[in-house]
Amino acid sequence: MKTSITFFVVLFFVSTFSLFAQQQPDDPLRPSRIVYPDKVKALTKVFFENAIADKMSEGYDLLTMNSPIVDKVEQKMNILSQFRKATSLYGVPLDYEVVKSAFMGNNLIEVQFVTLHDKLPLRWKMIFYKSPKRDWIAVSILFDDQPSEFFTN
Repeated sequence: MKTSITFFVVLFFVSTFSLFAQQQPDDPLRPSRIVYPDKVKALTKVFFENAIADKMSEGYDLLTMNSPIVDKVEQKMNILSQFRKATSLYGVPLDYEVVKSAFMGNNLIEVQFVTLHDKLPLRWKMIFYKSPKRDWIAVSILFDDQPSEFFTN
């Protein structure tokens, strides 16, 4: 009886130890869970997939479709022009990832992404507003190429 209790105690500790040994600690350099609304995820996914496919204009149009910034043609042309310059300097975007989100109340969120290019990443800061009539809409889209600033804002 004493042998079987000892066996079960040892078995318990071994199984518990192996359970903890298999768990990977969160990598602080790669956030595992960044929370933002599913609608915003869908909008930004389409945007970045289009950017990677060299269809930035289409991606921008889809991202801003129900937004008041859809009418700001000069702003769109500026973003497209600056993005073309960035891709000529750093390479085309190969992938993207979400790096940060911050809510202000329940209806306003800033989500930051990086597009991964051959030579340098670009940071994208997008602000979305949950309109009572339009759901989540993009109200601000900015990007920059200053990695030293990525960690301060």
